[in-house]
Amino acid sequence: MNKQALQHWRSASSASAWEINVDPDSDLDYLLNNMVGVLTIEKINYQSVILAPATNRNLDLAVCSVLSSRIMGQEGNYILVGHYSQVYGRHLNRIKEVEVGDTITVENVSEKFYYQVTEAYSVPPSETWVMANVGDKKLITVISCDYSTWPYSRWIVRGEITMDS
Repeated sequence: MNKQALQHWRSASSASAWEINVDPDSDLDYLLNNMVGVLTIEKINYQSVILAPATNRNLDLAVCSVLSSRIMGQEGNYILVGHYSQVYGRHLNRIKEVEVGDTITVENVSEKFYYQVTEAYSVPPSETWVMANVGDKKLITVISCDYSTWPYSRWIVRGEITMDS
């Protein structure tokens, strides 16, 4: 798997371990044994391992795949969720900088998939339709909190797989 993502996680976790209960040394082993992939959003210099399922512990450490029936790169809507941190650059803190046309990359042990961002918007937490499949499209939806609203909404970034995957 992607050692660069683990190094990125470790340096980010070391810098802000006070924010959540993260121990970069012991949690690194957990990540190595449980990661299902790597998420990269170059526009915001973001890279994270992907864990499944979306438990509180996993969300403290990384982004998480929500529905086990959805597989990266395949037909359907691959859903990833992650915390929005108050610390700049931590978790999905810069997700609102991602714009239509940017690229989201996910990879597993054997494949890498590229998605072009087609939408970025905020919805109330009750709007679960954002996780639905859309016809036979191959989509990715990244969800985080949107603290610019009260009550807090969810920030959605959606992309469609590109042909060069």
